[in-house]
Amino acid sequence: HNGLDQETANAFWKGFVHDFHEIYKGVRLGDGNVDFSGFLELAKIVDTERAEFQHHSERRAAMLGGIPAHVEKQHFGELAHLRRFFVAHDAGETGAISAPRVLMALLESGVLPPVGDGFERAMRHFETFEESQHFKFADFLSYVTKHREEEVAVRRAVIQSALLNPKWECPVSRDDLPVLVVETGLFTDCAISVADVGQIVEDENKDGADSFDFQEMVELLGKVAETARSQGREREGEVGRHLGISADEIFEFRIQFAMLTGTGAIGPAEVRDILKEVNKEVDPDDVELDALIDEVLEQVSHVVMATAKKDSERPERMTSIRSAFGNRATLTGKSKLSFEGYLVLLGMLVSD
Repeated sequence: HNGLDQETANAFWKGFVHDFHEIYKGVRLGDGNVDFSGFLELAKIVDTERAEFQHHSERRAAMLGGIPAHVEKQHFGELAHLRRFFVAHDAGETGAISAPRVLMALLESGVLPPVGDGFERAMRHFETFEESQHFKFADFLSYVTKHREEEVAVRRAVIQSALLNPKWECPVSRDDLPVLVVETGLFTDCAISVADVGQIVEDENKDGADSFDFQEMVELLGKVAETARSQGREREGEVGRHLGISADEIFEFRIQFAMLTGTGAIGPAEVRDILKEVNKEVDPDDVELDALIDEVLEQVSHVVMATAKKDSERPERMTSIRSAFGNRATLTGKSKLSFEGYLVLLGMLVSD
């Protein structure tokens, strides 16, 4: 979408399609068709109006968010996108949200990893605030900047280490980059495959580059990580709605999940701990645990299909949904449950 996020792009095209009949009148020939020069003129109009729409959307987000000029300049091009996550938690439309809501918005935007050191530091930080403390959109953006800086440092270190391996040479090709990402474990919190990473790289590679040097990788993979994480939080919301779990409950379960693992998945050992929390007398063996995980994954597949059917008018979302629910493909080959699987497991335990 040439720099537009999905929701902004959808809004643009809705308006453009509505006005297209009048625009078409200006370039069509006497027989009602358009020649190649007319087609090029239409393409130029699309680019111009899309740029104007994005500029207007960004200025409006800056105005409604009441942010200073230097902050607007720093985040221009993503203000409308980021503000949507902020506003989603401003139920009272006061222009400010609580500390837990800031944390939830950071998670949903993909800026904050949902497990690991970064998440734990954020949890400790926001726990220091009183319940009455609220944050404006400008404050939210300052946290976006802070966590992105932390992520950049991690990515630089991981990529530098990977490039010491003779297997990888700079620049890294577009096809090899997803493999490098998965092999280094850079996006383990996302629980996604090489194919998933490859698709997001294609979407975020706006210039269509065939290879990337070190700095280009650091920058591109930051966008890829945020997109993957944001898609993950959206899927979790879909699972939660299917299971009758509220957004606030999902957030609490997310905290519990992060205490079980520093990656995006749990295995038999963690599942055993969960079962013992429910009933200390339970002591399943490895075979029983693997069977339970398989059963959970089967239940997850049912949720996938139910959700995909509701979203059938959006093929790109169906692909995203199918690819990441209950992802069991790991380097070890052992059964794993991502957070969606964890939610389904909890639902099964409650129903039993």
